[in-house]
Amino acid sequence: MSEEETWWGSEEENLQGIPNSIETAPQQIFVTQGQGVPVATSASAMIIVAVTFAIISLCCCQPLAIIPLIMGAVKMNETSKYSDHPDKSLAIVTVLLSVLALGFFLLGLVLDIAMEL
Repeated sequence: MSEEETWWGSEEENLQGIPNSIETAPQQIFVTQGQGVPVATSASAMIIVAVTFAIISLCCCQPLAIIPLIMGAVKMNETSKYSDHPDKSLAIVTVLLSVLALGFFLLGLVLDIAMEL
């Protein structure tokens, strides 16, 4: 190679195309999934107690419905992140029964006040 000639060739040459490169095997990229959040496979004890309280409050003690209403709302908030959580439907039932029991309680109060007038 002469001193006037550069290592890539003469200066007049038009450099087009892809430069020569060393061909290597493609790199293997391993993709791992993050740790999944475990989803319960059966109903939790909290929601079972809440449903029980909601049924009892609907049958005999309507003011007790405040407790399962709060428990059901908390569980609905927890299960809203997962589409197939087993507690989701029980939480909805708990809230509905509790609201129904409180509605009967308020209706009874209104009727009781109206009867006294």
